[in-house]
Amino acid sequence: MKGIKIAKIFGIDIELHWSWFLIFFYFSWMLAAQVLPQLISEQSTVAYWFFGVIIVLLLFVSVLIHELVHSKVAQLFKISVERITLMFFGGAAQVKELSKSAKVEFWIAIAGPLSSLGMAGIFWALAKFLKTDMALVAASLSYLFVINLILAIFNLLPAYPMDGGRVFKTILWAISKNEMRSLKIATRVGQAFGILMVIAGIFKFGFWFVFIGGFLFLMAPGEYKQLMAKKILSQIKAKNLMDSFPPISMQKGEEEVCNAEDDLAVVLGKMAITGRFTLFVVENDKVVGIIHHANIEEYIKFKM
Repeated sequence: MKGIKIAKIFGIDIELHWSWFLIFFYFSWMLAAQVLPQLISEQSTVAYWFFGVIIVLLLFVSVLIHELVHSKVAQLFKISVERITLMFFGGAAQVKELSKSAKVEFWIAIAGPLSSLGMAGIFWALAKFLKTDMALVAASLSYLFVINLILAIFNLLPAYPMDGGRVFKTILWAISKNEMRSLKIATRVGQAFGILMVIAGIFKFGFWFVFIGGFLFLMAPGEYKQLMAKKILSQIKAKNLMDSFPPISMQKGEEEVCNAEDDLAVVLGKMAITGRFTLFVVENDKVVGIIHHANIEEYIKFKM
């Protein structure tokens, strides 16, 4: 899920998905035309739009901090994070490897909601103690406090693939010692939450509940399949699936090759990053074979 690169923080590429621009304009309009005029009346249209845009940008910063905290905790546990893609519903981090244990995944998952709670506390303190005569400033800070608090609480719901669902999965994993079974249960619970949200949206809470509920219902099994595929691919090396030929000395660019000892999850990740469907396999500085994306896909289908 590639986007437009806008920055690099902690060695992680920060990207914007195209959908982010839609939500930026939509929420800016909603705040300027509906929310802020209801909170504070008799202000100019320019003022409403100015603070609407500022609120959306600060919400963007809050979501970015949420994802960066996830990623920084992952880095502390020696898990490499390549990029963060920010979308209309939040963000997604691209990691090179799987969590090593339930404990590691628990701390990575819980870090995000805790950061949102921290951001909510900061905006609450600013709204309460910042001395200003501008009513729109106070209203904006209070709104940011409420939204960050809602995001923290919502993310803590045990609905996979949200953070609370990941925490729920790690608790089951720690108890059962079986990650895949724990993920399967968490996935089912996430889908159940999705169905409940769709029903609640239809009868009471409107479009966004339906949309988010549908997203949860559809995304939860996808995450399960992705992790299953990664588990399968992490157990076999490139040399085991390559088309072999006698070792030869060939000058190849870094983007064209993988190491014979790289597991298939690493190989598939490199193919995704470089946009290549084949890679030469190198061992002892010599090209010993070639591996194809189609072969990896066939291997996943066979094992699943």
